[in-house]
Amino acid sequence: MKNTFLTITAVLILGLISGITAVNAKSLSAEDDMSRILEALPELNDELNNAEVDRSAVIRIKCYVDTPAYDVFSYNHCFSSGSAYTTTAVFNLENVPAGSVVIWSHPNCSASSTWCNFPISQYHTVNVSATILKPDSTWSIVEGSARYEGWR
Repeated sequence: MKNTFLTITAVLILGLISGITAVNAKSLSAEDDMSRILEALPELNDELNNAEVDRSAVIRIKCYVDTPAYDVFSYNHCFSSGSAYTTTAVFNLENVPAGSVVIWSHPNCSASSTWCNFPISQYHTVNVSATILKPDSTWSIVEGSARYEGWR
C-alpha cells in the first residue's frame, strides 16, 4: 500500500512538473531559431556574413518547351504539351562569366553560346548538361531536362 501511494505521488509530481515546464516554455521566433542555427554552424555564419560572396553569380540552367501558348522559363526542368508531333526545347544558362567556354552534352548546341535549342518529339524527355569552363580556371556543371507530352 505504501509503495502504491509513493508511486501515485511520484507520478503526480512528475506530471505537475512537466505541466509547469510546458507552460513556462516559450516558442522561438524565427530570428531566435536562426541565431541558434548560426551558433551551431559557425562556418555557415561566416559564409552568410561574407560580403564578398556574390550569390547572384551561381550558374543556373533554365528551359521551356515551345508551344503556341505563352511559354515561361523554369529552372532545371520544363514540361509542356501540345498537338504538334515535334516542337523545340529551349535551354539557357544564366550568370555565365564573360570569357567562359560552354561544352553542351547535346550535339546541336554550340560551345560559343549560352543558348541551346533542338527538336523534341511528343512523349519524350531530353536531358542536357553544360560544362562551363571559366576564365579563372574553375568549372561548373549544370543539368536540365525537358519533357513534351501530346494530346492527340
